[in-house]
Amino acid sequence: MGGGLAAAGLGGGGRGGLGHLLAQQLVAAGERVLDVPPKLAARVRLLQAGDTSNNDPSDAFSVAVAALRSRARRDVTAEDHAAVLKIWAKRHRDLARARHQAACRLHAVLCDLVPGGVAGQITAARAARILNQAAPDGPVAAVRRDLAAEFLADLRRPGDQRRDCGKRLATAVRAWARP
Repeated sequence: MGGGLAAAGLGGGGRGGLGHLLAQQLVAAGERVLDVPPKLAARVRLLQAGDTSNNDPSDAFSVAVAALRSRARRDVTAEDHAAVLKIWAKRHRDLARARHQAACRLHAVLCDLVPGGVAGQITAARAARILNQAAPDGPVAAVRRDLAAEFLADLRRPGDQRRDCGKRLATAVRAWARP
């Protein structure tokens, strides 16, 4: 252990690709692991064999050659606090996207429900007021109102989750900033 060299060329072992978990396990076991960009390994394979066909022996050879000869490789290191920040930041961004998607869907249904549509930006409070005032005049309008109520719940859920995530992210930043 510790003396070998493992090249993680499975889709960017140190950058979250297919080999990420294996690379982290090898680093934890004391092995030196190099992250070889997949495009670099493919170029080596093309220059060696004249084609880019994938098979295990040619992949292993091309990754090894790229790991030994290239300056583009980098050592994989154990995940640290930066990974924690990245995870929470990604979650925060994903929740913002989910909230935006729910708002767009809600707005579209409200425009079908309210004669003349709904102008401007939709907030949860504004959508709730519109739904409380809506008096469905038939089964289709009643279904649209029910659907809008579901979209309103979908709009509120990521908002609450995003606030909680923001608090966790702020806590992680404070923990990282401490000496």
